[in-house]
Amino acid sequence: MIEIYKKVVLHNYASFNGRIRRKEYLAFILTHILLVVILNKIDNIAKLTFEEAEIGALGLIYNLFALIPLIGATVRRMHDVGKSSLYALIPFYNVILICTGGDEGTNRYGEDPIDEMEYLRELGKDLN
Repeated sequence: MIEIYKKVVLHNYASFNGRIRRKEYLAFILTHILLVVILNKIDNIAKLTFEEAEIGALGLIYNLFALIPLIGATVRRMHDVGKSSLYALIPFYNVILICTGGDEGTNRYGEDPIDEMEYLRELGKDLN
């Protein structure tokens, strides 16, 4: 999960083109939420909050850093299901993205992020 997170954040930091698999998107979102919770706990223990807003300093810095990859991953996930990136503005549509499989084959946004051999290798891992 951490490897997928690093791939999305470091290699595709500001990429809004192409497609991202459901597995990668879910791993990125879950890791992001986990990091936010951990940083908020650290902020609360260390009392690193801004008095007026009660926002933790570490959490704020991390969220500013992760905002662009988060938007980029969401846009690429929209592309994977064949939707325009404007669908990201609809509240709770990301939950639907987690449950919806991507378009098979090439769509207008690019190649399928899952090739046949990779899919078969992953199926084999689940059986072992």
